[in-house]
Amino acid sequence: CKKCTKGRAILLHKGDPICQECLFKNMEYKVRLLLENTFKVKKDSNLLVCLSGGLNSISLVILMLFSSH
Repeated sequence: CKKCTKGRAILLHKGDPICQECLFKNMEYKVRLLLENTFKVKKDSNLLVCLSGGLNSISLVILMLFSSH
């Protein structure tokens, strides 16, 4: 992995090899920035999220849960 130099790279992110742990950390960071900066959601706010039950909406909720910790 180019970011942590510890993990085994599993895919390319913007042309750089990246491990699963760094990929998830990067995604959590981006979701947190989006919620805080774009939607002005504070850290301990309650959110109502509508789900269709599809893969994309479930993935969004999982990312939101992990980025709230």
